[in-house]
Amino acid sequence: MKRIIMLAVMIMLTMAVLGIGNTTVIADGVGPVILCSPMGGEGWVVGETHTIKWSTSPEVKYVEIDIYVGPYETACIARHIDTSDTSEYNWLIPATILGFSGIPLSLLDSALNIGIVGFDGTGRCLGSGSACAFSILRYPPWDVNQDGVVNLIDLVTLAMHYGENGASPNWNPAADINDNGVVDLLDLVLLAKHYGESYK
Repeated sequence: MKRIIMLAVMIMLTMAVLGIGNTTVIADGVGPVILCSPMGGEGWVVGETHTIKWSTSPEVKYVEIDIYVGPYETACIARHIDTSDTSEYNWLIPATILGFSGIPLSLLDSALNIGIVGFDGTGRCLGSGSACAFSILRYPPWDVNQDGVVNLIDLVTLAMHYGENGASPNWNPAADINDNGVVDLLDLVLLAKHYGESYK
């Protein structure tokens, strides 16, 4: 059983590294588990609650939610979630989490992936789904340089990338505060609304 789960984890990590994203791995030819959120590219902030969502085939009776920190470390977010009751889980974002190895893992400054592993009523692994990498931020996204203060440095950084999008050669996704794919007036408004705030 553990070998099947580890194999599924390795496949999901490989697909995430290759950028395939929102993939479905089917074990034993039985129905899939598909992760719907996060989809990759998000910046979730420590202390906020975000919803992890999935869909499953009827054979899946419960799921486990895991987080993959880098290529080797894994931790469990939640176990044995009854899929007849829900298809989402509200996760309060911590800065660290205890890994399967027993070592506390920092979720900051790492490329992270969420994985959903589905099981039937007997505990047999049916399949798993994974998302592209996302990140956990120390501070809200309008603190563009993540130093704990929304100030002139953040404004200058945004101004330097104003008008750019993901295809721009000097693209800085941190300057795209609202994560809509372009650094525009909406990002500037968000930064201005929070200008002067300190999170330290």
